[in-house]
Amino acid sequence: MKIVTTLTVLLCLILTACGEDESCTRADWAGTYVLQDKDCLDESIEFEDLIVIEEGSGENTIIIDGEEITVTACEATALGLFELKLEGDKLKIGLIVGGCEGEYKRN
Repeated sequence: MKIVTTLTVLLCLILTACGEDESCTRADWAGTYVLQDKDCLDESIEFEDLIVIEEGSGENTIIIDGEEITVTACEATALGLFELKLEGDKLKIGLIVGGCEGEYKRN
């Protein structure tokens, strides 16, 4: 019985560890995203209602508003001001300074 319990726990750990894909390609990033939520301490900061991301010219690049940005798996930094994180169909954009984050959903 103890062996069965141990094997069950091991199997659960393996499935949990392998369940989330942490490698995003530029094709995963590409799409149109609509603002769902905004969390800012400073209400004067505004996020675009709609963001379009295109595949860049390099294997690990995307284009946002004409700017080509290098991505590392599912994360990127833009202009030294913004952190981007892709989680499935959700895109989170946060200001590095200012405690602001916008959450977008792929349309």
